[in-house]
Amino acid sequence: MALPVLALTSVRVFLYSGFYHDPTYQLLTDGLGEIPSWKNFNLEKYESILYERSIIQKEVIYTSAFQLVPPTIYYGRNLPHFAATLRFIMTLMETGLPNKLLQCKYAVDASHILQTFPTLGGFLAQNILVSLNDSPTLSFQYRTFATCGPGSRSYLQRIFGKQVINHIAMEQAGLKWLYENQWRYWARLGVDPPHAWDMEKGMRPGMRVLDIENALCWCHRYVNAYQRKGYGSFADIPPPKYDPEITETASMPAWCDEESQLSSFNRASFIGDYEEESQKLQEEEEGVFEIEKIICRKGHRTDRDGLFRVRWKGYPPEDDTWERGSSLKEGAEDILKEWIEWEEGVWATVARITKENPYTRPWPGMKVELKEEKPEPATGTAATGSMRATPGAGSRGKRGRRAGTSAGPSKRPRQEVVKVEP
Repeated sequence: MALPVLALTSVRVFLYSGFYHDPTYQLLTDGLGEIPSWKNFNLEKYESILYERSIIQKEVIYTSAFQLVPPTIYYGRNLPHFAATLRFIMTLMETGLPNKLLQCKYAVDASHILQTFPTLGGFLAQNILVSLNDSPTLSFQYRTFATCGPGSRSYLQRIFGKQVINHIAMEQAGLKWLYENQWRYWARLGVDPPHAWDMEKGMRPGMRVLDIENALCWCHRYVNAYQRKGYGSFADIPPPKYDPEITETASMPAWCDEESQLSSFNRASFIGDYEEESQKLQEEEEGVFEIEKIICRKGHRTDRDGLFRVRWKGYPPEDDTWERGSSLKEGAEDILKEWIEWEEGVWATVARITKENPYTRPWPGMKVELKEEKPEPATGTAATGSMRATPGAGSRGKRGRRAGTSAGPSKRPRQEVVKVEP
């Protein structure tokens, strides 16, 4: 029963993430007469609703938040953005993505599965999976997972310097450093962090890496607003007053010592970690290391001997390693084949949906008819002609230059705009 519910949840999350605009989601709900679902997903009907609002009424259906990038480059450059977005959502569903995500235990695994689709990078994938993780059928473990957005990246650079935070790996290292050292700053404040002793709630003590990424993003916004409003430079803000000795001499409290937590079976939030660590010790004693699955690929999918991120059985994501495809063919050929088939399936679905669902509605929704205008006799004042044109696909309409001079009549054809109803 979980998969039908997940499919229902997934398509709604994908559809909302496609536009990230409450009025657009409500528009679809009102137009359909019911809540959007995969069962009632009718491309022509969805397009008709969005076409009317976007093209005819010329109202905004997207926001600049975290909406998916309209992948017109893959589904047709002349497509309206909403048509490309809808085809992309079809691709997400028809590849069996919800079922694939159901097999993911960790957020980092789900993120990389999402990134096998065109236009989805780490930050957009993170926003989608966080929404999916609020559903009753998915429960990814975040652990040290997070991907920097533009705001958090900028604020990390304020903290560590642009010469240090100059790569995705360094961004992740910066987030992890803040995560591992947060206890010093809680000690400086003289308070315990969120969930420090709420073990029965299954919460990891302190701020998660994902929380820190989000907090940095808001810091970036506040600093920009401070400077934009003319209050001065960020460098002019006086540093907080504190006793540095407290930070330097503080000892790591028990709530953040994961090693000590792992030794206690009554710590509900760490039972899973304890099982992983126990399994790891057993395998190390036996000297047997087994590949569980491939998490992602580094580089282009056409690389014959690319690098693959490998999850070892019994180990958490922090112990993943990068292995060459050629080394995986001995002992893990089936796992390698499964990953490659998934990648190929994604792109085959993109091609099939593009071919089977050509966009037939006029774009941008109006056509231009040319009609010869009878020349008017010249007078002492220059005769004028007008040209009104609706912009074609990918271009802006231009106001026509004044036509005709005192030397003679205008012979420029007149263009009339004719609306094409959906």
